[in-house]
Amino acid sequence: MKKQMQRASGIKGKLMAALALLSVNVHAQLGGEMPTTPTPSSGESDNFLEIAQGWFADGITVIGFILAAVVFIYVARNVMSAYADSVDGRGTLAGVFTQALVGVVIIGLVILLVTEATSIFGA
Repeated sequence: MKKQMQRASGIKGKLMAALALLSVNVHAQLGGEMPTTPTPSSGESDNFLEIAQGWFADGITVIGFILAAVVFIYVARNVMSAYADSVDGRGTLAGVFTQALVGVVIIGLVILLVTEATSIFGA
């Protein structure tokens, strides 16, 4: 029992030393200036609503990029599936080319819509 208490007090001492070191570091960090808010891509402003609008437009752009990436992944998956079907004899290469062509058109439309949404929300 004494060994366990001595071991616990040793761990407690090490923990207290680590916390003391961290508190010194926190005190040094709090003594400095506050960090500045990064500006959105629309530009710098003193008005909070304009900054929020800029961040909203940047968020719409990022969501559009993610949507385009997801569409690209689905199109690639469908084209690979059509190719696998043609290799297995259940489909033809014309089906693969059709899937690829339709996929390119869909990706182009998604990019067009993302560009339009970015220009609408960014204005």
